[in-house]
Amino acid sequence: MAVWQVVILVVVVLLPLLLLTRLHPSRERLDARGVPMVRDWRPTPPPTPPADDHH
Repeated sequence: MAVWQVVILVVVVLLPLLLLTRLHPSRERLDARGVPMVRDWRPTPPPTPPADDHH
């Protein structure tokens, strides 16, 4: 195998698989005690419509 084939193999096949396993959404991040970490984002509720839209 040539060097360029190994580089392409790593970038095209192995890198996406590595990122998929590291960043999978169901994977919980644990702190040093093994407790799931609290995520600092929360879904925001949709804005309330105006009371009078002059129609």
